Amino acid sequence: MAMNDNEFLISEIFHSIQGEGRYAGVPSVFIRLCRCNRQCSFCDTEFNTINRKMTLEEMKDELAKPEYRGANVIWTGGEPTLHFESIENLKAIGGKITNWHIETDGDFICKNPSEHNLQNGISYDRLMETIDYLVCSPKCEPTAKKVHNDLVIDGWLPEDEFEIKIVTDLDKTFAFYKYATSLMPLSYDDPAKTYETKLKVAEYCVKNNVRFCPRLQVDLWGFAKRGV
Repeated sequence: MAMNDNEFLISEIFHSIQGEGRYAGVPSVFIRLCRCNRQCSFCDTEFNTINRKMTLEEMKDELAKPEYRGANVIWTGGEPTLHFESIENLKAIGGKITNWHIETDGDFICKNPSEHNLQNGISYDRLMETIDYLVCSPKCEPTAKKVHNDLVIDGWLPEDEFEIKIVTDLDKTFAFYKYATSLMPLSYDDPAKTYETKLKVAEYCVKNNVRFCPRLQVDLWGFAKRGV
């Protein structure tokens, strides 16, 4: 199905707290958009299930609900950059334009998409004209390295406008953790193993001056509850 830049394909919308990263604990409205450019075996969301289609006006009304006042809006997925023209168009018609965050795998973002011959590419400048905060959660080392070099080494964005967050065990799972600005420990159904990994990741963060962050959604709702 072709993407329509005047509508959103929604898996779910829910009001909760941000569980990860710099804004952990902050009340947030999560808009989980459908479709992704990846098919990761470990993914914890039903992003291919379209439960609702919303027009720009319907989304504008949704975000204007009184109970959302003051909450961050988290565009997530799936891969939300696949819907970025719709997000831009929502801003253009007067949608909520403050405290918008986007959580992306980072595959489509870079300094200059034409230089990378990147189809569907979005420059950081274009992205940040609409979004207030960029959260990159890379799923492969080339993307992690690209975004780290752009944002950390080259300083393309101010450090308070982005984070590169990676969940890791400091071993085989997401072993490209050296590119993160925020690290979170991998969780298991074994509490003892989870605790051991938390300590190991925390020690790494102290030694390397990297932000450590727990995964509050796991701490609050448990390992088995997915997609929160």
